Amino acid sequence: MPKRISDVFHIKPSVLREQNVFNGFIDIDSEFYVDPRLLLKTSAPELKFSHEKLMSYFNDALKAAYRFVESPNVKKIKIIESGLHFSEIPLAGLGYSQNHTGGKGIGNVLAKQLCTTLIEIVSKGVLDPAIFELMGVFEPGMGADRISDMIIHILLSDIAQFSSRVAKSLNLPTSGRTEIASYSFKDLPRYSNRGILFVPEDILTKLPVAYSLDRMDSILFGNEALRRDFNNMIQESWRHSPTWKKYQKKKSLIKEFLMKNPELIGKVISQYENQRAYPYNFATDPKDEFTWHSNARQYATRFPLFLKDVQEDISKVDMANIIAAHFQKMVKEGLWAEFHQGRALEPKPEKIGQLILLELLELYAEGSNLSIRYDTDRKTIDIHRRGPSGQVSLWIEITLKFTSTRGICSDYQKFLDRMKTLSPSYYCPYFLIVTSRGLDNLEEIKKLNSNHNKNNNFKLFLIEKR
Repeated sequence: MPKRISDVFHIKPSVLREQNVFNGFIDIDSEFYVDPRLLLKTSAPELKFSHEKLMSYFNDALKAAYRFVESPNVKKIKIIESGLHFSEIPLAGLGYSQNHTGGKGIGNVLAKQLCTTLIEIVSKGVLDPAIFELMGVFEPGMGADRISDMIIHILLSDIAQFSSRVAKSLNLPTSGRTEIASYSFKDLPRYSNRGILFVPEDILTKLPVAYSLDRMDSILFGNEALRRDFNNMIQESWRHSPTWKKYQKKKSLIKEFLMKNPELIGKVISQYENQRAYPYNFATDPKDEFTWHSNARQYATRFPLFLKDVQEDISKVDMANIIAAHFQKMVKEGLWAEFHQGRALEPKPEKIGQLILLELLELYAEGSNLSIRYDTDRKTIDIHRRGPSGQVSLWIEITLKFTSTRGICSDYQKFLDRMKTLSPSYYCPYFLIVTSRGLDNLEEIKKLNSNHNKNNNFKLFLIEKR
């Protein structure tokens, strides 16, 4: 069951906010990042000099690269690479990878790649440490997540001190010695028999200011000649700001373009340094990162369903029908609104719907022989059942999608193709939530469904407001 720090330590969320602690989920990812510029504004006393420490670290790396450019040798390369190698760090409720417990480290291969890039950048005359904060903009394999993890690694001792102070202040259980990334800390907040880290919420953002694509587009391609050169390089026209997904696929070409036009690097840094950084507003939660969690619990209380009372020999088909009918009832009674935001009823990301269903089913399954899990690869809600011998096996795999999701029709076709390959022991109901958009998609999906060679391992459930 998704648990927040406030759940684990039985503390009111308001108390954690007073302590400037990020009240994230322990067991599912929360895509927040450390924006280095917010370190200048943090109220955490342990991080008072954190920005200075960060810049010092980056400066040292630049100096090492500069010494190599002046006089290359293998030993200097190894020194640079070692300073760019960062192991994964377990955090409290702050995750960017699919394992839920840690971020994305920088291993040997990526460290060597960064070393090569750093040397190339320095050889172009760039010695501003802010270039590290922008690496995720043009360096393949790097993103806001890895930049954030790198920063946390560098500031690990400061964050550990912050965590220890808060734990003592709130009388939380604390750990003995805990090894984190080859460092040893004590008196950290204890969870699952080991120490974990708290992160100040006022240094976190949904996406660091460095990743503003509108600004990047105007800097890199504001000049028509530069835009023409870039379009020729990628054999495509970027008349307007690209999508982030499209941008990510072109990183290597963007990097090549910057190296051929190093004067642009200085402009990018200057533009970045002139932008203001703002922490995420956790009080109002505008992106609905956590609101769904409390709302789902409220709906579970209003519309109870006790799966432990269902007959043990019930078929998987009948169980799926019970869940779908109950979910449909809740949607009609108001849950539909949880999938939208704003007066224009803009659909939220479909993951919100998946997490709401996950939370509901985990609450409904308490005390039963069922366990609910979220498959982070397939993005499915899996229901496992414990048999008479105690063996637990996957019983039902629920896919939940929105009609408004981009590519939903092709996604459903892939789902149908997969169903043809599965054994009859699998049962995979497909919950399609009819949001305020995507009615054309709904008709296409109905057509795909009617043309499908029917089998008994899935069923399409249309979850509608009316």
